[in-house]
Amino acid sequence: MTDLYVPVKELPESLRACLHAVGFAKQDVNVTAKETVTPNASPSGQGLRSFFALVNLATGECQLTQGSWGGTNMFTQTVADDMHEAVPLLPNMAAVFGYTGHRINAYIVLHPSNVAALLPASPDLTPRQRWILGCYKSLTSAGRKNEFARRKHGPSQSELAELAAGGYLKINKAGAVSITTRGKNVAGRYLDYVAPEGA
Repeated sequence: MTDLYVPVKELPESLRACLHAVGFAKQDVNVTAKETVTPNASPSGQGLRSFFALVNLATGECQLTQGSWGGTNMFTQTVADDMHEAVPLLPNMAAVFGYTGHRINAYIVLHPSNVAALLPASPDLTPRQRWILGCYKSLTSAGRKNEFARRKHGPSQSELAELAAGGYLKINKAGAVSITTRGKNVAGRYLDYVAPEGA
């Protein structure tokens, strides 16, 4: 299974239109490559409403179904809430699912044959650089502060600047550091990158 983040502006128009239809406004979206998809995989609850869409990448047609506010209930049956079985995903199709309400999130599932063009090149990063990126991807600012305090050496300004120069981090004028889409894709999960010896 491939899991990566893709800038929304780089997606095909059909997928951008589907995300726009549900109010998704983030700069990047999580894309997974799988041969099956489970329509009700989105969380739901008070103040949230699940959605599931199938998008034909060849024609641009989007079939969007929305669940009930708060999730499944005895009065209505919807694909987004009640279809628990994994179904095959055809090579020319994409599934878009997520939830709307007081917060909005979306995920895209593509057949593996359609995701190759979106894969980033694998950069030559050190374990320490991956650890730094993993911290910025997976930990809050307080979590990073604690993690860096537990280590002998947190990231130096030159290390952060080097990662920013590679497009993995962004440093604003005030000095605040955030991870970029490219950085998210190479960082993996924080737990996968335990701090290397001496960090």
